[in-house]
Amino acid sequence: MFDEPAFRKATIFFARFVLIAGLLYVGWVFVSTLYLSTLVAVYNRMSDADVQYALYGSSLVIVYEGLLPGPLVLGLKDNDIFFMNLLVVLGLLLATPGSSHMRHRARWLLGAAVLVWATHILSLIAGQYLAIWDFVRSLGEEQMIAMAQLVDGRFPESREAVLRAIFERWRLWVRPTLALLLWFYVARSYLRLDVEAAPAAAKP
Repeated sequence: MFDEPAFRKATIFFARFVLIAGLLYVGWVFVSTLYLSTLVAVYNRMSDADVQYALYGSSLVIVYEGLLPGPLVLGLKDNDIFFMNLLVVLGLLLATPGSSHMRHRARWLLGAAVLVWATHILSLIAGQYLAIWDFVRSLGEEQMIAMAQLVDGRFPESREAVLRAIFERWRLWVRPTLALLLWFYVARSYLRLDVEAAPAAAKP
């Protein structure tokens, strides 16, 4: 089994992916702040002044105005992990050999990166609801009741429940599926899923 061409091909690809993804992860330390700043800039232009994201070092925070006498600042935990699927997508595409022109491959890499970037903008839109309600539920009972009344008028709890359900399914299932679908399409010839790209003997 270990001498079969398919097994060798899969092993070489996996090793190449691990190496490239590892290098991307190391490089992410240097570019993560720049990447997050693009998300923050676009979101803040789209959003009203009452809810704005900000960067403190490499950490994202949300600044809420109008709920309390002063601004309420909430930090997002593990925000780097939150955006790691970008590295997975790029790692899969870069690890896949191909005979296509370098410019064509570059367009696919850029297109995939922009698509994943857009999903991160959507995640920030949902995040403003999730973060504030996580904070409310962390308070003591009396404070929680009072704060919930203030928050519900601006961030309805019913909408938060829907966004949380969507986000949980997105995080667990849709996000990795999107990465795999992008890779399957771009690498279809390499995987011999494209009949036209397969040898004549392999056609049914």
